[in-house]
Amino acid sequence: MLGGSRLVRPRLPRARGKTSRPASASPTIAMGLATETPEIGRHKFISEAVPTGLIPVSQIAAATPVKTPPIDALVETVRNMTGKDFAAEARTLEGLGLGGMDGHQIRHVIEKGFS
Repeated sequence: MLGGSRLVRPRLPRARGKTSRPASASPTIAMGLATETPEIGRHKFISEAVPTGLIPVSQIAAATPVKTPPIDALVETVRNMTGKDFAAEARTLEGLGLGGMDGHQIRHVIEKGFS
């Protein structure tokens, strides 16, 4: 936070008495990284959005000149964090009936439906 023209650090309350967890159960910070990781793979926005949203969007973009480095990086980051291969359970272009189509054909299906 800024206070006038200098940086002011907020004061955090100090724990007093016994805590609910022993000190050994607290995450330790080493070189800026926490050693405990949350169960991110169980979060529905990860377990649902990656295979049913992000991967299909990336596949559709791959059929066009559009590049999706942020999406691809997010999918890879989540895969590394969870150890789960979301691509194995993802909606594919073939599963959506769009396999083998280029960008123009996919757009036609989106705009007019399968004909």
